[in-house]
Amino acid sequence: MSKDLAIVSEYNDCYEEAYSGWSSFYPLANRDHRFYLGDQWDAQERKKLHEEGRLALVFNKARRSINNLTGRQRQRRLSSVVVPIENSDQLAADQLSQLLDLATLS
Repeated sequence: MSKDLAIVSEYNDCYEEAYSGWSSFYPLANRDHRFYLGDQWDAQERKKLHEEGRLALVFNKARRSINNLTGRQRQRRLSSVVVPIENSDQLAADQLSQLLDLATLS
């Protein structure tokens, strides 16, 4: 029983440490994600524009650059390749390489 309490206590300590380390990151990441999706005006700015009778237009130039960068990363990602011994069974090696790609996809 005391071993279980020690495990729970260690888990809680690790959780608190991780939470305090990442807690400042989450609001910034949420803002960045909203900006990427096109929600680039905050509530005060939208209200002011609405009161002035102006539209809150968004010209999202960041999204194209981010998509380009992440697409390049996906294309140039290193992958594992299975090599047959003495080129004896290349088909099986190719199939195993494809299975490795599927396994590491997620």
